[in-house]
Amino acid sequence: MYFCPSCGKNVEPLYNTCPICGFNLKFIMDLDQIKEAVKVSVQNFEQAKDDLEKTHDYAEYVNEKLNRAIWDGNFIINSLDTLGGNPNIFNDDLFVEPHQFLNSGISGMIEHSQDFIKKAQDISNNYKYLSGAISQSDVNMGTGAVAIHTFYREYEEIYPGIAFNIGNPYDNPYRKKEFLINKLKIINPILEERLNSISSSIGFQNKIRDLKNNAHLMREFISEFIQLCDPGNNVKNMDWCEFSDRKNPKQKSRVIYAIIGNNSKFDSNDPSNKPIVEIAKNYRKLYQNLNGIAHNRSKKITSHIRMRLNIYFNQLIEYTETIISLREKFST
Repeated sequence: MYFCPSCGKNVEPLYNTCPICGFNLKFIMDLDQIKEAVKVSVQNFEQAKDDLEKTHDYAEYVNEKLNRAIWDGNFIINSLDTLGGNPNIFNDDLFVEPHQFLNSGISGMIEHSQDFIKKAQDISNNYKYLSGAISQSDVNMGTGAVAIHTFYREYEEIYPGIAFNIGNPYDNPYRKKEFLINKLKIINPILEERLNSISSSIGFQNKIRDLKNNAHLMREFISEFIQLCDPGNNVKNMDWCEFSDRKNPKQKSRVIYAIIGNNSKFDSNDPSNKPIVEIAKNYRKLYQNLNGIAHNRSKKITSHIRMRLNIYFNQLIEYTETIISLREKFST
């Protein structure tokens, strides 16, 4: 059942329309589906968060035991090397007991440690997948929140008599406001200057020329950012690199390299790498969308195109921050 704002009745839509007054309910039905999808996703993320928090205690325990085992193992190696300076010492009857314990202790030790490596690598790969997957979901949720907020700001200007307190998505306490600027400064200070310049001008878009110029600056920022992440153009040496007809590395490959670095074993078809590939594709898509606005032939600015560019600006920040964050994870 859906509420019809035209006749004020709860109705079961007939061909997407109200069977009583004929009002088109498709948009309302779509919004309900969107809200339900977001609600289910949030519930799933909350469950995943609870499950991962439970693994934290296990991880601390395992890490503590690893440190102890590594220290004791090195003690055994160093002690045997030191005592081995006097070969007769191991022929003493006193060494029978420790020899038996050492023999029984190392039974299957190599196989066990190799199995441990495999399990640890599986966990590491799972966390790499989770890092990429939640990063893409974070961008999607952030874009949705900013899209609603941007819409309302435009709506409020057109209809100033209507006011709602929907809050501000930038008040999200989990956002690291200075993170991106500080990280860009480390990669190259010019990137910080570029982003600050765009951020300052994005609020002043009263002319179509200003809007197109901002789109052009954002597009150029993407190109410069991924190039500065790989100043030596090493991506071309990767087996997985895709090339354009002009034999230049494709932008998608450059973004992947910006995240994973000098990893020749990367397989874009590996399901665990799917989130990384999706982020690269979407960063490329953002570039194309900005290119479309930069070369828009319209001579008049509209609320629709201004909203779209504001949303793209948020995506620029979100995706760039995500790429840098993942870049740091993959480099460790």
